[in-house]
Amino acid sequence: MNSNTGLEPFRDPAPETDEFTVSFHYKTDSGADSTKSLHLTEKLRTFPICMVILEYFKTFANYPSETIFNKLFFANNFVAYIEINYETKEQVPRNVVFLFMESISSAYTKQSSLRQVSTCIRTIMKWGVEQGRFTKLAENDRRSYLAMLKGIPTIPQSTETEEPRLALSQLIEGYDVDDLDLLDSLNHFCWHFLKILQRHRELLKAENSVSNELEALSKIDDGSINLAAWKSAGADLSKYRTIFDAVVKTEDLTIKERILFSCNSYRDSLIQSNTLSNATQLEEALSKCTWMDGSLRQFADPAKGKLYATFSDMDFKHLIAPLPVEEICLRWIMAADRIQSAGQQSIKISDILITPTHCTLAYTKKRSGKTIRCSTAYPKKSWQYKTYVYYTELRKATDNHFPNDAHDLFWLYKSPFKQPQHIGSRNYRLLVLSCLPYSHLHQEIITREPKTIPFIKLLTKVLNRGTGHPKHHLISDPDACSVKKTEICEDVAFKICPGAITQSRAIVDDDSVPTNTPYDRYAKENVDADSTAHSVTTKEFIYKARSETIHRKAKRSSFSKAVNELQEHDARKLLAMLSGSQYLSLKQMKEFLGWPTGHFSATNISEFNELVSAAEKKGFNCTPFGTLLEDASGKKIIIKSPVTVALMLSHKEACDEAADEADNDEQALALSLQSSYISVMLEAFDSKMLKEGHDLHLSPAFPKATI
Repeated sequence: MNSNTGLEPFRDPAPETDEFTVSFHYKTDSGADSTKSLHLTEKLRTFPICMVILEYFKTFANYPSETIFNKLFFANNFVAYIEINYETKEQVPRNVVFLFMESISSAYTKQSSLRQVSTCIRTIMKWGVEQGRFTKLAENDRRSYLAMLKGIPTIPQSTETEEPRLALSQLIEGYDVDDLDLLDSLNHFCWHFLKILQRHRELLKAENSVSNELEALSKIDDGSINLAAWKSAGADLSKYRTIFDAVVKTEDLTIKERILFSCNSYRDSLIQSNTLSNATQLEEALSKCTWMDGSLRQFADPAKGKLYATFSDMDFKHLIAPLPVEEICLRWIMAADRIQSAGQQSIKISDILITPTHCTLAYTKKRSGKTIRCSTAYPKKSWQYKTYVYYTELRKATDNHFPNDAHDLFWLYKSPFKQPQHIGSRNYRLLVLSCLPYSHLHQEIITREPKTIPFIKLLTKVLNRGTGHPKHHLISDPDACSVKKTEICEDVAFKICPGAITQSRAIVDDDSVPTNTPYDRYAKENVDADSTAHSVTTKEFIYKARSETIHRKAKRSSFSKAVNELQEHDARKLLAMLSGSQYLSLKQMKEFLGWPTGHFSATNISEFNELVSAAEKKGFNCTPFGTLLEDASGKKIIIKSPVTVALMLSHKEACDEAADEADNDEQALALSLQSSYISVMLEAFDSKMLKEGHDLHLSPAFPKATI
C-alpha cells in the first residue's frame, strides 16, 4: 500500500535496466532512500501514449523531486491498467483516462484526490504534444492521442459531494468553544511552549562538555547535520552522556521529565498517574536509566524497575536546529495569521524581514490576484517578533555549524503533519506531555497563561481520538471514539493542521473595516461631507476658514510670543556665560604663568594638573569642565588642550544624563544650559584637538564626571 496515496499498484515493475525502463531514487522526509521505476513491456512499446509517458520520465530522470516521484506512481498504475485491459493500441478507447479513474474511484473517496490523478496524466500528455517526436507519429495515432487528451475529465475545484474543510471548533463533536477563543488560546500556547523549549536548549548549550562535543561534530569533513542526529541503532551513548549529565545537573524539572518521557514505560506510568512528581522522584527515575558503571541503558527492564532514555528530540542536531514540534507550532502561528499551507511551504529565510523595530513575513498566495503577500508587521515588543527572530537565528546557526547542507531553507521538515496525531507519534511527543494534567510542562504552561487551557483541551481530545485503546488516553474522555490503529493514518480530517486554523480565522474575520484604520477615517469624512452636501475638500476649506477667527489668532499670537520670550531668555543666559571667555593655547598659558616654553605633552593629564595648580595659586578657580575663572575680575580662561576637550565631553555627558533624571523642570533647564554652553565652547577647537580629546575621554583611565 502506498502511504502517500492509499492506492495499491496493479503490478510491480520489472527491475530491468534498458531503454524501456526508467528508475527514480528519492530521499524521503525521514532520510530513507526510496526507489520507483517504470518499465514498458514489449506489448506496450507499440502504444503511443505509453511511449510518451516513458519519454517524459526519462527527461526528468536527472531532476528527482517529490512531485515527479508521485507522478511516477500515478503513471505506473495507468500504464498497468492499459496493459491489463487492452491487447493492441487500436483497442484503447478515447475515454481511457475516464475509465481508469473509475477503476480507482474506490481507493480515492475525495474529489481532490481524483483531481490530482487527472491533472498528472493531463500534464504528461500535454508535454508530449509539445515535443518534436509527436509530429513523427502516424496521422491516426496523433488523432487518437489528441482525442484521449481531450477526453480527460475535468473535475471542479469544489463539489457538493465533497465535505468542507473543518475549523478548530468543528474538529471534535460536542466540544463547543468559539473559534476566536481557540485561536487566541493556540497563539498563547505556542508562544509559551516554544519559550520553554528555548530555555531547555540554552541550558544544555551552557554546559562546556556539550558545546565542545557539538563543535567537534561540526568540524568533521563533509559533515552533514544528520551526523549529529540521534540514531536508535548504533548510537554512541558515551557522547550523549554529556547531555544526560547536563539534564541531571540542572534544577529544571520540565527538562528532566522531557527526557524521561522518551521511555515507553515511564510514559505509560505518567499517563495513568494522578500526582505531580517532585524533584527527588525525577532524580530517582533518571538514576534508573544507567547501569552500575554509569553508562546509559538502551532498553528497559520492567521487572527490575529499570528505565532508559532516548535522545530523539534532545540530540546534538536539535541543539542548533529546530525540532519538528517547534516547526509544527510555528506553522500553527502562521496559519493563525492566515498563511495557508501552500504559502508556508515556499517560505525561505530571506523572506523573514526583520528590522530593529518590526518584523514581517513575505509569502505567496496562489489562486489570488495578488500573489505576493506580506503578513502583519509585528512590533519589537510582540511575542511574534521574538518568535521569528529566535527561529531565524536558530536556522542560521544550523547553516553555520553545518555549511554543507542546503542554505536559505526555512523549514527542515517538509511535511510534519503527515504523521498521525496520537500518543505514539514521535513528532507530537512533547505536545502529548504538555497535555498531561500531572506533568510539570503542563503545569508551567497553564500557570504562565491560563488562556492556553481551551486549546490544550482540544489538543487532548484530538490526541485521544487518534489513540486506539481508551486506557492509553491522556485523560478520561467518554466522548472520545475508539479508532483502530489501521484507521489512524487514513483519517486526516480531524488533525490540527494549518487548514483547520486558517478556516477558523476565516470564520472569525468579517468583512467590516476596523474603526481605527485610515481607510475608515477617510470613508467617514466622505460620509460626513455627503451629509452636508459638501465635498471633502470643501469641508476642509470651511474648517480652515472658520479657524481664522480673531480669538484664535490672538491665542496663537500669545503662545508664539511666550515661546519666543523663553527662547530669548535662554539665549541671553548662554551669552552671559560665554562673555569674557579667553581661549589660550598651552604655549600662551605657560607664558601667562611665567613658565619656560619647553616641551609639554598635550595629552598628559598630570602635566595639565600641574598647570591648573599653578593657575589656582594665582587666584583662579578651575570649573569641572576645565575653565579657569578669576573671582576678582570675572575673567575666564579656557586652555585649548585635548585634556580640556575630554573634561568638557565628560561633563556634557553627565549633564545630559542628569537632565533626563531631574526632579523638576528648573533643574533640568539649568543642566541643559550647561550642556549647550559646552557645545558652543567646543566649536572653538580644531578637528585634530577634538579627535584627541574624544579618544582621551573614551580611554578607561580618564575619570568620569558625576553630578
